[in-house]
Amino acid sequence: MLIRTHILFSFALLSVLSLALPGAQALLASSASTAVISNVLIDAAGHERRRSGGRMFIRRTPLTHTPLHSALFGAISSAPACFLLFHYSLLFQLAASPFFGALSGLSHIFLDAFTERGIYVKRNGRYERFALAHLPYNSPVNSVVAAASLFIAFACVSYAFGF
Repeated sequence: MLIRTHILFSFALLSVLSLALPGAQALLASSASTAVISNVLIDAAGHERRRSGGRMFIRRTPLTHTPLHSALFGAISSAPACFLLFHYSLLFQLAASPFFGALSGLSHIFLDAFTERGIYVKRNGRYERFALAHLPYNSPVNSVVAAASLFIAFACVSYAFGF
């Protein structure tokens, strides 16, 4: 999936969860940064660039494209949001932020499980690929998921801020 689809999907998921918790406005703001940072970090750290026959291609690695590793990278990526929330003494939101980061990382893996190459799972001590579907990287499903996520995120932000 495209990085914009990952970011919008993660933010929409975190937006819905933010509305169910106290301090939704602060959580929405930290969710936006967490969604961007976690998805960019997962792709930057977990993609390997290789050249083959004069052509460059990108390959996913198990470093960030397993459920456990993506959740850990997501939780780590919530550090900037934690710093801001701590600065404003929003303790409940501070506690929720690493959890939101982990969910953002898991949402990344969830979407990647629908692509051609899928994700990695550990079986019998080694990493194997797993895919729910085999959609191409630039499938039209990207646009549908991105549009639906944008609509959901906009609805949540509008509700939280009273637009």
